[in-house]
Amino acid sequence: MLVLTRRPGQAITIQPGLGVDLTAPLGALFTHGPIEVRVNHVERGQVNMGITAHTSLTILRDEISLSLQPRPSPPADQPGISPSHERLARNVFTLRRQYQWSVKQLAEASTMSISRLCDIEAGLCEMSLTDLDRLAMAFGTDIAELFRIE
Repeated sequence: MLVLTRRPGQAITIQPGLGVDLTAPLGALFTHGPIEVRVNHVERGQVNMGITAHTSLTILRDEISLSLQPRPSPPADQPGISPSHERLARNVFTLRRQYQWSVKQLAEASTMSISRLCDIEAGLCEMSLTDLDRLAMAFGTDIAELFRIE
C-alpha cells in the first residue's frame, strides 16, 4: 500500500505502468483486482490516504507526474536542466519501476531519504557523486550505466 498525504488542491495520478499494453481493454488492468483508496485520517487540512493497486499501475503524486512530462525549453537567458540531468532523473524513475520498487524500497536500498529520491526523480535537485554511487549500488550497476538507460 502506498501511503500519501495530500493538501487541498494536490492530486495523484494513476496510470498504466511501464510495459503495459496500452491497446488492451481497460478491464485488463483490473484482472488482479480493483484500485483501493482508503482515507487513514485527516489532520489540519491534510488527508492521509493509502492506495492499493496492482503493480501494472503506476501511482504518482501530481508533482512527480508533471515532472515526467516534456518540459518547454527555458528562455535563452535562463539556464535549464541539462539534457543529461533530465535523462538521469528519467532513468532513475525507469529503473525503480523496472525493479518494481516503491520509493521507500529504493530509499532503503540506497540509504537515501524518500524526499531526496522524489526530488531526484522529479529533476528538482542536483545529484552529488555520492548520490550517483548510492543509486548505482542499489541497482547493481555502475554510475555510467545510470546515464545510458532509457
